Amino acid sequence: MKNKNKEFAEALFSILPEDIKSELIARLVPAGEKKFLKFTDIKTFEDACIASGTSEKEFYLRFSDFLLDADTFAYEQLKLVVKAINQGWIPDWNNTDQRKWWPYFNLS
Repeated sequence: MKNKNKEFAEALFSILPEDIKSELIARLVPAGEKKFLKFTDIKTFEDACIASGTSEKEFYLRFSDFLLDADTFAYEQLKLVVKAINQGWIPDWNNTDQRKWWPYFNLS
């Protein structure tokens, strides 16, 4: 029964307007707690931060002491987004049986 409730809650959450989603997250998810979001729900950098268990403010504070170029800072943001989309999954590059990419087209 819990699994069906979770699926229902996730489906309901995905169709809510963004302002209501933000309000629910702010009220129900304690600061720094990891929030389960499907990769299709991650649409902003803020969503990626929430899914990774941090906030935008904490992310910016982490890199504020370093004098990073804009492209290096953007790369750090991109790494956080990829971590959120992959939900913490890290590819094992030594395992050739593990799928690490999706083919875009099929050659016949």
